[in-house]
Amino acid sequence: TVSGTGTPMPVGNVVVTDSVASFTDNAVPFGSVTQNLTATQTITVTNDGNASLTLGQVATLNPLVAPFSVINDTCSNQVLAPLDDCTFDVRFQPSAVGAASDALDIPSDDPDLASVVVSVTGAGVSSWILVRAQGAMADRPVSENPAPRVPRAPAAP
Repeated sequence: TVSGTGTPMPVGNVVVTDSVASFTDNAVPFGSVTQNLTATQTITVTNDGNASLTLGQVATLNPLVAPFSVINDTCSNQVLAPLDDCTFDVRFQPSAVGAASDALDIPSDDPDLASVVVSVTGAGVSSWILVRAQGAMADRPVSENPAPRVPRAPAAP
């Protein structure tokens, strides 16, 4: 007969948070972003386990495609000590009007969660400003509307 008390094996534990509420839902909504401008959100990966956590290359199995991209990546292929963290940014730069969505993976050697998937969403919106006016100039970009002409007062004699 064998008896005794065991000690749990130390393991790393991956926790992913982002800069948009709800911070732990693995979803990053960018909302509406004007065409050809950019918005950036930060994703933080933390090891809240009691052993080192080895991360793989971010967005390898599930890479992002335009208009999304990963930038400033300090996480890929890193080993995080317990309570250590790293970050990377996701950039949204819509070149067209309309909704966009994608997802990326964060692989690790966490025995309970080998890969965390984070979804990203956003909408590209027009850079046009609509001007409400009567006649032919209505609903045109401001750049196509000439400045209104204001009659000058006659010069004093």
